[in-house]
Amino acid sequence: MPSGTQHTWIGCFILFVVNSIIIFTTQTNEVRLLCIFTNIFLFSTFYLSPDLDINSSVYKRWGLLKIIWLPYKKLFNHRQRSHGFITGPISLLLYLGLLLSPGFYTLYHINYQFPLTEILLSVTVIIFSVEAHIVADKLL
Repeated sequence: MPSGTQHTWIGCFILFVVNSIIIFTTQTNEVRLLCIFTNIFLFSTFYLSPDLDINSSVYKRWGLLKIIWLPYKKLFNHRQRSHGFITGPISLLLYLGLLLSPGFYTLYHINYQFPLTEILLSVTVIIFSVEAHIVADKLL
């Protein structure tokens, strides 16, 4: 089972490999989407993890804001649903969505046009990052 530092290094290595593949195999000028992918993946690696249900390095990185993860810690036992291939990413995304819902509600009511491509990319990248964590836990 990898430590928090090892998970961070694994995530950064995966990001390097995926970005290298994207850069060297595509003829696209969508640098903006690559930047979104990279930033969301880094954020997910450093701040979103199935290990938010314990006093992990990811949990501690939130500093004073870690209080928002207390209900998540109470809801999930470590290595149970939060580390499931399907339930892990879903539970984390649902909880994150619940946290962000007041902001989304406010933006919706001021007629903000949500960028669907960027939102779908962000959700996919968060799922990918969480799955990388879970696979690393299962394999190492």
